[in-house]
Amino acid sequence: RGATIPVDGKVLAGDGSINQSMITGEALPVNKHPGDTLIGGTSNIESNIYMESTCANPTNTVLSKIVQLVQDAQSNKPPIQAVADTIASIFVPIVVAASVMTLFVWVLLLKTEVVDIPEDKGDWFLFALMRAVSVLVISCPCSLGLATPTAIMVSTGVGASLGILYKSGMALEMVGKVTAVVFDKTGTLTQANPRVVRAEVFGSGDGNPGEGEITSGLLWRMVASVENLSEHHLGKAILNFALEKANESIENLAAVRDFEAKTGYGIKGVVNRIDVAVGNERWMKLQGIEIPSTASKFCSEFCENGFLTVLVGIRKEVVAVIGISDVPQRDAHALVEWIKSKGMRTHMITGDTSASAHYTASQVGIESECVHAEALPHDKIQLVQRLQEIGHKVLFIGDGINDAPALAQANVGVCVSRGTDIAMESADIVLVKSGSLSDLVTVIDLSQKTIDRIKINFAWALLYNVISIPIAAGILYPAFHFLLPPVVAAFAMGCSSTSVVISSLLLKRYKKVELNEHRFSAETEMQYLSTQPSIGQVDTKIDIDDIDASGFVR
Repeated sequence: RGATIPVDGKVLAGDGSINQSMITGEALPVNKHPGDTLIGGTSNIESNIYMESTCANPTNTVLSKIVQLVQDAQSNKPPIQAVADTIASIFVPIVVAASVMTLFVWVLLLKTEVVDIPEDKGDWFLFALMRAVSVLVISCPCSLGLATPTAIMVSTGVGASLGILYKSGMALEMVGKVTAVVFDKTGTLTQANPRVVRAEVFGSGDGNPGEGEITSGLLWRMVASVENLSEHHLGKAILNFALEKANESIENLAAVRDFEAKTGYGIKGVVNRIDVAVGNERWMKLQGIEIPSTASKFCSEFCENGFLTVLVGIRKEVVAVIGISDVPQRDAHALVEWIKSKGMRTHMITGDTSASAHYTASQVGIESECVHAEALPHDKIQLVQRLQEIGHKVLFIGDGINDAPALAQANVGVCVSRGTDIAMESADIVLVKSGSLSDLVTVIDLSQKTIDRIKINFAWALLYNVISIPIAAGILYPAFHFLLPPVVAAFAMGCSSTSVVISSLLLKRYKKVELNEHRFSAETEMQYLSTQPSIGQVDTKIDIDDIDASGFVR
């Protein structure tokens, strides 16, 4: 108990509760019984189990295959060619040619006496040579070369001050071109912290399940008392909820006699001479507790919404049904709406069940046709590849080992702060601050502002050269007798480079975009979640090839 599964295998004896979130992304643990498969790297959080290895070659384990997928994706990621370098490589020979042509034209004009120069301007050849030199001096390929790196340098510094780490300027530049955002569910869109999101209490009469009246407060006090002795990780969620409903503290809970816990089933005990059982339907049947139609109805409804269902039995009668689920991040819905407002597609992919995936998607505003459930790591990378094949620039945001291949394959991979080491290594951008998705808005908005600033820098650098080079060549002399000395041309060239740097420094004035987040108390949040529409049983085993060019499923 509490150990990490060393290698892929299967259960020989014992019942355990395995946390597989690092591989499958499931927020809730999976109960394992003899004969069930185990994945190396996952952890056993309850009871002792005996296992045998089914993988003779360590390179064939699920975890090893994920690492291989990451390496393949990183080696196949295409580099972005620097536009500034391309322009500069063409610009320099053009300027040299323009300077030579200036010298030739002025020599021709002066020798043929089409244009006369005063005697104080010196020899005609020296006059022509000065114009050619002025063209070389005033031209500024430096401003073109500085347009991109200065803006990216300033933006990466601004991002770092806001808790966003860019591993390269390439990542910051690419975010501004993203057309599709793919979210992992557990730990990214959700809090990865299961909570009681709905509870229904019923019985004979007004909370009276049998011998003597049991009020709602007393019911939850008894539930809290038995759950206080449970070692199951979901017991804490039920305990906290029950304490809040009963308005009690742990110190004031009643003593429990004859406590018993069975992995994969539930717990029971005697509180104030009243039998209390908390667990699943199989546990209720083992205790000889009949499940009424009302309870079955709520169980079915909860399951359709992807909740883990827990029953409460008092005096051999089911009196309450509890729904446990992973709660979305408070700013998830506002984030998705903001991304949509920018014209980007949003997708969600998860290893969790289809019902749970659709329920979460309905709360955060992602269309059901863009939900991909029960996905393994290779399914995630295939989704990213498919979107790229139909022309999308993909941003993938996740936090787990199972997300690492997709993070590496995506045009931009973003990892949240609580992500695993391999996920952070695979990602291009890391969000340092925890507990908020709003930094993704900053990632996208800052990148777009940077691209806009780079375009302004390019436009200014090109405009400067287009105007200044003809003036330096002496195009105004025949009509206005105006000449630009080489010394002035050199000063103008320096000002051009400086102006581009100053333009990039204006990015330091960037103001973070604030989302209108929903802020709920725990009780209000539970009521909010309980009012969300039921999604129902929907088959979301979607073929990656069924995605059309718009990003939706055909």
